Amino acid sequence: MARIATLRRFPSLEPIGQPIQDVREYEFSPDSLHLATRSSAGEFTLRRLSSLEPIGQPIQGVSGFEFSPDSPHLATWSSTGEFTLRRLSTLEPIGQPIQGVGGFEFSPDSLHLATWSSTGEFTLRRLPSLEPIGQPIQGINPDSLHLATRSVIDVFTLQRLPSLETIGRPIQGVGGFEFSPDSLHLATRSSAGEFTLRRLPSLEPIGKPIQGVDRFGFSPDSLHLATRSVIDEFTLRRLPSLEPIGQPIQDVREYEFSPDSLHLATRSSAGEFT
Repeated sequence: MARIATLRRFPSLEPIGQPIQDVREYEFSPDSLHLATRSSAGEFTLRRLSSLEPIGQPIQGVSGFEFSPDSPHLATWSSTGEFTLRRLSTLEPIGQPIQGVGGFEFSPDSLHLATWSSTGEFTLRRLPSLEPIGQPIQGINPDSLHLATRSVIDVFTLQRLPSLETIGRPIQGVGGFEFSPDSLHLATRSSAGEFTLRRLPSLEPIGKPIQGVDRFGFSPDSLHLATRSVIDEFTLRRLPSLEPIGQPIQDVREYEFSPDSLHLATRSSAGEFT
């Protein structure tokens, strides 16, 4: 099924420019000046948000991309594991590409970049030089004071930066995790779909685990948490009580909070946007 993206003004929902054909993935830049799109064939295009006019030439063979939080850089990653850091204004590469990268993440302060390979080798790097720093990691707390690592056997460890002192006991069976934007909570999910909210930095669980969670995400203001079950049931919850707000919404395949946390967008399996 072809995917067509339409940019709209808020709150009038008036379309901006022409719809963009064959959009597999898209992302707004943190400064709201640019829109990045990727087609099903892996063609990456950077666009000016005001007009949707492309910037430079499309980049072929892109499997993933991400803006740096402070917006001067863009990272692209190919299906062969080639990672490239680029200047956002020109898309010009910075330094040499890094080979064998299975995933990557910018630190919230845009001073560091974490890369990891398909074999579980994680490396922390300085930006923009990409020079490796000490031991590798997989996740960085938004306050940039803690780092989280998850091993290939799903053992989660929280450590202080820069001492790398371990905080609390490692948590077994962690298949995914996310820090809240205000750095007060950590959410973990097991490979079996058991979701747990934890206080930072103690890692003490809050309330009872929620079963059958396939995806979760914090609102930008850290007041709410969204969970989606394995049967695509979406639930919005208050933090930190995890009390559901309203009735669950059925058939939600994707969702996203607005940056100001005032709105929520959902998409069904049939492509219906609400």
